[in-house]
Amino acid sequence: MKKVFLTMIVALSTCFSANAQVTITPKIGLTISSVGYSEDVKDVSVRTSTQLGLAFDLGINSGFSIQPELLYIQKGDKRTKKIGTVTNTEYLHINYLEIPVLAKMKFGNDNTEFYITAGPSLGIGMSADIRTVTSSSLIPSASTTDKVKLGTENDALFKRFDLGLQLGVGVVLYGFTFDVRYGNSIVNIFNDPDNDLGVKAYNRTLGISVGYAFLISK
Repeated sequence: MKKVFLTMIVALSTCFSANAQVTITPKIGLTISSVGYSEDVKDVSVRTSTQLGLAFDLGINSGFSIQPELLYIQKGDKRTKKIGTVTNTEYLHINYLEIPVLAKMKFGNDNTEFYITAGPSLGIGMSADIRTVTSSSLIPSASTTDKVKLGTENDALFKRFDLGLQLGVGVVLYGFTFDVRYGNSIVNIFNDPDNDLGVKAYNRTLGISVGYAFLISK
């Protein structure tokens, strides 16, 4: 994992020295996320959360650039269980600092630009919790929140680091950006140090964001 991160940093340094044009894009959006398990885990569905951050477009030429990003993004899933008249809904929240480094192919003109992005992404888990909401027609709704430990210790549920791949498309209209992107883990994020359970888990996200690109240098 550290080697991958260092490779990203080297790539960024190279791009900064070679770029023809640099833009920075603050952006905000939604993520539709779930956790895919190797075992048949029932009653799991997607949950909607938020993302925000900065994208740096490091131009190599008019049609190609490298786009590193620094994002705060929430991932997780939702599980619903019903027993009689009581419904328990569990919301898993994993908050990541995510660093994608994407190759970007661009088409169009200065006013309307379409693009395709693809590349690796490193996620650093900052915190996690499970919020449980209990509802029933007989009693008032109630909720509780339990913290989830991240790491590789025996009492951690998920690993802190995630490595994934992202593929996206977007358009820039007079500086305003509209981006749609799919991301998937390529490493197991479930923490099972002794491999007793044999369970593997992978983040899956669909992100939709908007932003505005500011020209920094040309």
